Amino acid sequence: MEKQISIIIPTYNMERYIGKCLDSLLIPELDAVEVLVVNDGSKDHSSEIAHSYAKCYPNSIRVIDKENGNYGSCINTALPLATGRYVKVLDADDTFDTYAFSRLVNCLGSVNDDVVVTDFMEVDDAGNPHPSNRMSKYGLPAGKTLRLDEMGRADILQLAMHGIAYRRAIFSNIAYHQTEGISYTDTEWRIQPLCHAETVRYIDVGILYRYLIGREGQTMDPAIYLKSQRKVLDVWLSNATYLSANSMQINEKIIKRMEDVIAENLYWVYWNYQKTEDHMLLRELAEFDRKLSMVNSSVFEQMERIKYFHRVNFHLVKKLRKKKFSPFKIPWHVNFRIKLVRWSISVKQLMTSLRHE
Repeated sequence: MEKQISIIIPTYNMERYIGKCLDSLLIPELDAVEVLVVNDGSKDHSSEIAHSYAKCYPNSIRVIDKENGNYGSCINTALPLATGRYVKVLDADDTFDTYAFSRLVNCLGSVNDDVVVTDFMEVDDAGNPHPSNRMSKYGLPAGKTLRLDEMGRADILQLAMHGIAYRRAIFSNIAYHQTEGISYTDTEWRIQPLCHAETVRYIDVGILYRYLIGREGQTMDPAIYLKSQRKVLDVWLSNATYLSANSMQINEKIIKRMEDVIAENLYWVYWNYQKTEDHMLLRELAEFDRKLSMVNSSVFEQMERIKYFHRVNFHLVKKLRKKKFSPFKIPWHVNFRIKLVRWSISVKQLMTSLRHE
């Protein structure tokens, strides 16, 4: 049977989660699914657990054992081996909603768009909605082919790794290679292949991707994330460089949208740096800023125009550059407006969560 979708699962020391992850993929239509578990040199029992599933489901589950090379190396290893019509990444500590996954696989046989978009939500370790109340219910028309270059800015900004599956054929036309040796390269998966897509289809199968938040040691753990800003900057520099280097092969409108995505995300990295009084970290940011101006002047300039959630009239990046990346305090009236914006966003997230319970 033709494989409708390949699921790539990068795995490192995930013995506590990999079984639950794989269980969530065991649907009646499993023969139409290819699962590639990439064991990235785990030191626990992740590989043995994954191999036990491959033994039970040899036509659908395959385990690839390799030396540790971090997240990007797992994607680089698995992608050339994938045979499904579509390719999607599932982190080993996350899960799919099994019923939603079954519905998606049944839909894919009649779909040929470059990108398939589905919904996701953040959950806690017990599988319940995370207190963040963050979920993505896309406002796109369901079951309709859309041109990527005609999609609104807000819709493209909302796209995340958890919600994207690519038609595998688009990778035959690009030299896609994720940065290896560091974390946070899922943003490259979100940006670089998307640049070469023409059509998008949102399929409303319910909340498909269940993104675990709060696991100890998780790269998105606030304590770890703040210590890893250098890696985050490296990945976003890779994305900015990619746009410049491939500008002749990418639709001009899509380049503009991708520049929006990069600038918006970098803004929040700069925001995190701004909160420190560590001169060494700020010099690090200044050096990154200099490199950004060289590799992508458009993103560099756009960042000065961004406001806090587009509502608070305070141009953080412009201020940082003017202060030559020295520590400074945000005015009290700006902080007050920021708190109001955060409160209003929290209320909206709560209302969204209640509507979809």
